[in-house]
Amino acid sequence: MADCIDDFLSEIESIAPAYDMPLFCFVAIRKPDGHHIMQARLLLLDAAPGFKPKAVFETTNILAGQVVIPPTTLRSFLADFAAGKVSVDGFDLIFDHPEQVNATVTRFHDEGTREQRRLPVLMVKGNDQISYALQPDTDWELRAALLPYDSLNELANDYRTGPVSGDGASFAVVPAPVGLVDYDSPVHATEATPTVRISRRLNPQDVSLGLRVVHNDAVIERRTIAGPAIQWEMDGTVLRGTTKLSVPDGSSIQCILRYQGKALHFGHLYDHERSTNVRRTILQAFDPNLDAIGCPSSDHLAQIGSQISGVSASSWG
Repeated sequence: MADCIDDFLSEIESIAPAYDMPLFCFVAIRKPDGHHIMQARLLLLDAAPGFKPKAVFETTNILAGQVVIPPTTLRSFLADFAAGKVSVDGFDLIFDHPEQVNATVTRFHDEGTREQRRLPVLMVKGNDQISYALQPDTDWELRAALLPYDSLNELANDYRTGPVSGDGASFAVVPAPVGLVDYDSPVHATEATPTVRISRRLNPQDVSLGLRVVHNDAVIERRTIAGPAIQWEMDGTVLRGTTKLSVPDGSSIQCILRYQGKALHFGHLYDHERSTNVRRTILQAFDPNLDAIGCPSSDHLAQIGSQISGVSASSWG
């Protein structure tokens, strides 16, 4: 697992200064020799001021918690986890795993790809031969708690460990996004204002924007705008950067946010008042007059302004 730890930390090295609050989230089951982890995640966060982890939850046989790990001890914490035991908040937590630890680093996790962002994940699978929770006993114990939960999965979701699997323990290290392209960046006729947001702990001079301007289904311009040429200001707890460019009327712009040469996130920007309604275009391929779904005539539809909705961006602040 040591190689995987090195690979993962190397992958996030440039953006590591953003993560001031690594948050260890876990659900464990008590056994005769101690608490054994069922599900755990280490969330690398750029936490908002005033953020507080959830208090420890404990019943006779179940333990859940969120513990802040000092950023300077991240490597040693992961090494302890690989060895099979970590100590947090006065509890010694055991992570059962085969003699050969099953660890992988996914540099472009599917969840990130769906959100058009770079998402490296370190995943460790525990011993799948060990049974942790007896059901339905565990769920009924949770219902009897002073702060009741209906199920083990509800507890796991509340403590942000991810869903509990029946295939043994698992542990993942997941970095939060540190920058994003604003899908609502203003585009009006021939003037576009690409807008991005980054962690306040990153250096905006190390940012660059890659731009592809598309008009009439063809790329007509490609360019890079360096960080010093972007206008930066604080926006709540994050840095907001904007730049302006002229484009042909009706263009779309692919905006790619990069940090120290690595692409982090991208989005497509449109003039919402002028862009084609994609959903209507698809329907008209099969029903040219949209008679089957009772829509107004095509002439009438052409007069209606349409809007393209972007993927909602994840929050880090």
